[in-house]
Amino acid sequence: HIEGVNLLILRECTKAVETLRRRAKVVDARFRATALASLARAYERCDMTAEARKTLDEAAADDPRNAAVRVRAAYLASRRAEHDRAARLLAEAEALYRERANFE
Repeated sequence: HIEGVNLLILRECTKAVETLRRRAKVVDARFRATALASLARAYERCDMTAEARKTLDEAAADDPRNAAVRVRAAYLASRRAEHDRAARLLAEAEALYRERANFE
């Protein structure tokens, strides 16, 4: 993961994306959605928004309870002026965060 982030900082997009993609394939299933979200962020930073959205959709399908994936997808939707979608994703993320914090 660190290698991919370092490459991204250096704007080595092709190498960063490939490194993060490989990691997402081999990481433990419990952490796959988070790895996919990191990959999607790399796609965003490299102006590959279609791939970012596809990867976030995959992460959401992989872990439907991951609120951070929805926040990331909402950010991407807002950048594309998909305001209704962004609002829906943020509302879903908020509900998941609240549910997680409710211990009763």
